[in-house]
Amino acid sequence: VNLHEYKLIEGFTWINRQDGADALPKHVKFETSMNGTDWTEVLDVQEMPKTNGLQILELPEKVVALYFKVTILSNWVDAPYSYVAEVSTWAGDKPTGDYNWEKNTWEVIDYKSQWGGDQVSNIFDGDKNTFWHSEPFDASVNGMPQWFIVDMKKDRPAIKGFLIWHRQNDHGVEPKHVIFSVSKDNTEWTKVLEVLEMSNDYTIELDYNTTNPTPGRYLKVEVKTNWGNAPYTYFGEITPY
Repeated sequence: VNLHEYKLIEGFTWINRQDGADALPKHVKFETSMNGTDWTEVLDVQEMPKTNGLQILELPEKVVALYFKVTILSNWVDAPYSYVAEVSTWAGDKPTGDYNWEKNTWEVIDYKSQWGGDQVSNIFDGDKNTFWHSEPFDASVNGMPQWFIVDMKKDRPAIKGFLIWHRQNDHGVEPKHVIFSVSKDNTEWTKVLEVLEMSNDYTIELDYNTTNPTPGRYLKVEVKTNWGNAPYTYFGEITPY
């Protein structure tokens, strides 16, 4: 990989393929170079963990380089092939292991309804004070259930849970029965969480663990009922982890 400028490297971050594949890398060698021709080994991982999480690999000694090279010497099932989802360098503050979901890159690609400027995209803008409001008046699209689909722009690791804020400036019609699903192709969906009675407490950030963590690219949220039995509902903010 050409870094396009000389960079300090103190380690690498590594994410395995996320769909349960077997031939994950096992013995992996990392090298760096100043010219793309002469290489120096900086890290030798004999057994790369078979995990879906973000892995933080730290070099024994920091280096400056213009290029880095990754060589997969073996995989966990001795297959004639292997794969990896993401590899990056890091320097400075050591990464925490928290995955960056890059919510600011997500795109809402489908929904049943939204009302005026209170769009579905407000749920993922990082601001709990903006919100999505479904259509309250048009009988052709209002009523329960309400739903929306988000393209997370690339395959994401299995979602372990969701942090949720309800709408902050009005109350009473918070979602009650909610289903969260994930898909790799926007066609076949896997339910990762069903909350029959989501708390309607808008003063705290709600935290719900998924019951079936599954990797994927697309996220679908379905609101089956709300606490006010109204033909509309709203959400403040949703963040996966």
